[in-house]
Amino acid sequence: MPNRKIYQDRRTLTRGQLAIELRLLADQLESGQDLSYGGLEAEGRIAVPDRVDRELNIEWSPRDAGFTMGVEIMWPICSSSSATAMPATHV
Repeated sequence: MPNRKIYQDRRTLTRGQLAIELRLLADQLESGQDLSYGGLEAEGRIAVPDRVDRELNIEWSPRDAGFTMGVEIMWPICSSSSATAMPATHV
């Protein structure tokens, strides 16, 4: 079964704005809350289990003359897991 994109957001931020977004994610994870995404038009949330796999990639692109940093957080969905997604109304 192919992957299904639930939500995507891409925008330009200041370092301060990025820090605020990352702190919000960290606060939600630390408190055990579902992670929220989207906004008023397409709000969604996803439950994250206590243990996850994390992948960090940093790449240099000579063509674009810039860096890309990606963080992936992954976990399986199994019958004993309470992690579920509540998709936003649109992607």
